[in-house]
Amino acid sequence: MTDEVRYRLRQQVAVAELGQRALVSTDLDRLMNEATALVAMGLNVELCKVLELLPDGKALLLKAGVGWKEGLVGNVTVGAGADSQAGYTLDTNEPVIVEDLRSEERFHGPPLLVEHEVVSGLSTIITGKERQYGVLGAHTRSKRVFTSDDVNLLVAVANILAAAVERTRMENELKDAEERYRSIIENAAEGFFQNAPDGRPLIINSAIARMAGFDSVEEAMANIDTVLSFYQDPSQREAFIGELYKKGEVKGYEMQARRRDGSPAWFSVNARVVRGNDGEVLYYEGFVEDVTKRREYEDALRDSEELNRPDFSGGSIF
Repeated sequence: MTDEVRYRLRQQVAVAELGQRALVSTDLDRLMNEATALVAMGLNVELCKVLELLPDGKALLLKAGVGWKEGLVGNVTVGAGADSQAGYTLDTNEPVIVEDLRSEERFHGPPLLVEHEVVSGLSTIITGKERQYGVLGAHTRSKRVFTSDDVNLLVAVANILAAAVERTRMENELKDAEERYRSIIENAAEGFFQNAPDGRPLIINSAIARMAGFDSVEEAMANIDTVLSFYQDPSQREAFIGELYKKGEVKGYEMQARRRDGSPAWFSVNARVVRGNDGEVLYYEGFVEDVTKRREYEDALRDSEELNRPDFSGGSIF
């Protein structure tokens, strides 16, 4: 095995290891710094960088890198116009090789590269779902002709970073959606619950806790046996779960309950069963509305009608 073959093999192993780390890494900044270090070592260059395209599309931030003067990473920007190597790379949407920046005619050398006496280099885009994320670049102070293998290494690392950026974006969107969902549930006027198949609560919101007579969700969950005795008649719980499992969902199911202090209450429940691919019940969930006042009003109205109803049992009304 020649030295060249060993060199390329080490590059491939390093890229594969970076790809594995990218699958599990939760720190995108650290991954980018690892990637630039790998590229610098793999291509035997002094400088490597990740430039992030800023929201206005007019500049790129030096997001990560090795070989740059202290204090520049995370602070300095370069123009995103086609008159710079990074901007030209974004514009052409393909890898760019520079043999000698001093005689380059396609674009000008930006101050960042000039100040670091860069002569040769190559760059490629880091793609994004809605727009390009930025540019991955490698540079050296010596004149050098980069090969197609060098370009392939840079593109491979850029693709790994692009996948990591997309995964992080999706995870952040999911996290934001979950937080919005939790906020909606927590601040809902109606009670929300999610119970295990055996009926034990997995999630309840503040409204449920208040309905049960507790000051907070934490207090209610700490007194779970009291919450489980929500039903005025324990058999009603089995009847509710039985109907829910049979139909898959129930709407407007009214039940008599009792609060923590023993006072009676009426609740209306809309619930559904959630099953796995094998049909097994994973949990059931739903919303609860306190209809105690309505039921009390209906009972009072019914009693009033009973009292005012004429009694015809005594004969003629004349």
